[in-house]
Amino acid sequence: MMTVFTALLIFAVFIWFSNTTVTYEYATIVEKTPNSISLENESGRKASVSTSLNISDLIAVGEKYWVKYEKKRWQSPSLISIEKDIGDAVLKSEKYFRQFEGIESAVSAFDGKKDIKFRLMVDGHPTEAEASILFNRILDVIATYSNRSDVWDYYNGYFDIKNYDHGVIYEGTKLIGEELEVQSK
Repeated sequence: MMTVFTALLIFAVFIWFSNTTVTYEYATIVEKTPNSISLENESGRKASVSTSLNISDLIAVGEKYWVKYEKKRWQSPSLISIEKDIGDAVLKSEKYFRQFEGIESAVSAFDGKKDIKFRLMVDGHPTEAEASILFNRILDVIATYSNRSDVWDYYNGYFDIKNYDHGVIYEGTKLIGEELEVQSK
């Protein structure tokens, strides 16, 4: 009789803890409090997720984030991680560079996985040292807008500087785990 009871108890405990789901989704923050965030994913599904720390000063209502949370049986969802979308950081970086004299335009692309492409169209013909400074500035600005100093540990960067007279004049490549390489074309 005792072994049956023990087996049933072990089975009940297993069932109790076995139903945990982890959700990772791109969502808009709808509301924030010191202990929770309310979000709405791209399909319109809403969720309220509890937080163990007060992150309300670190996130903004109406902004989109990659949110990872877990839901255990009979418990409310709890936050595992929240990250700003890198695509948003790249677009903000474009706007940043467009404000400078000598830069005609800035365009970028993110493939949704690991690769970020960024092009500066410039007046004149910068030196290789100036191109290197601009490429490093691109790295810094994207890292700043992403709110992650380690952003380049997760993404590859492919950059170029182009002018109207000569086309692409410099290329920069920053691969994960490697230093920035600058080449004259």
